[in-house]
Amino acid sequence: MNPFSIRQAPEFIQKEIQEIQEHIAPMLKKSLGFSFVSFPLIGFSIINIFFLVAIVPDTAPKMIPIVLYAILGALGFALLKESSIKTKEVHRTGIAYMKNRIEKSSNVMEDVKKRYIRSLEEEPQQAINVFCEFLTYEHNRSPFKSN
Repeated sequence: MNPFSIRQAPEFIQKEIQEIQEHIAPMLKKSLGFSFVSFPLIGFSIINIFFLVAIVPDTAPKMIPIVLYAILGALGFALLKESSIKTKEVHRTGIAYMKNRIEKSSNVMEDVKKRYIRSLEEEPQQAINVFCEFLTYEHNRSPFKSN
C-alpha cells in the first residue's frame, strides 16, 4: 500500500498507521538527520580530494588538506552507515508493533493471527499491506464497528 492510498484508507486503518508512525518517528528523524548530513560531507570530501590530487600543482603542500578531507569523508560514510542501521531499526520496530497489535487482538482467532504474523515475518517488504489486510479482517469481525 503506498502512502497516498493510506490517506484514502478507512479511519480504523489510518488510526493504526498513525500509532505506528508515532512509535517510529524519533528513530526515523535520527536516520534522516544522519543521511542529510552524510551526503554533503561525502560529496564535499570527494570533490576536494579530486581537485587537490588532479589540479593543484605538486609544489603546493597538500598532504594535510587531503588527510582532513579524508577524515570528513570517513565521518560522512560513518554517518551514512549509522543512518542505514537506524533505518533497519525503524523497520524492525514497525514490524514488532504490528506483530504485537495482531497478537493483542481479541476479535480474531489464534490460527488467523499466526497466519498474519507468519506473513509479516516471511515478507517484511509487504508488512504494511499485510497489516492493513489484518485490520480490515479484524474490523469486519468486530461486533462493535465504528465505521
